[in-house]
Amino acid sequence: MPLELSACLLQNHVVFTIEQVVNELSDGHYQAFYHDFGRPSYHPKMLLSVLLY
Repeated sequence: MPLELSACLLQNHVVFTIEQVVNELSDGHYQAFYHDFGRPSYHPKMLLSVLLY
């Protein structure tokens, strides 16, 4: 069962700003990071969010 962050954090927490900014970016920006070989990867939006946080 996934944890709902909004239940644990204040509405003005920086994580929600990061999520909003990253989600506004077009998926076309991330296509260069995908490959058709190897193991399944984490989505680049998720990795960028973690890096910014």
